[in-house]
Amino acid sequence: MESRPSETAILRWLAAVGAVVTALSVEYIAHYDLGYSRQEIRTQAVIGAAIIGLLMAAEYLGKKLRKPNDRKGRGPEPLHDSRNPAGES
Repeated sequence: MESRPSETAILRWLAAVGAVVTALSVEYIAHYDLGYSRQEIRTQAVIGAAIIGLLMAAEYLGKKLRKPNDRKGRGPEPLHDSRNPAGES
């Protein structure tokens, strides 16, 4: 039986290919139409990639380090004990 890649893996590959095509298109326009030098484009690209990488790392680590929500799907925390509405002991 043949193993197929998951839908998530396929979507990630498509996103990566789309990002490469977009970056090459923007580079072409910036260099040939707007007149930026390759060094100017390279510096801005490195800064942009660093910012995107930091945002992705923050999102990934935020999901991994977040405490599990044990009240999931049960609504907000009640303000008082519904079994003892008067607060008596």
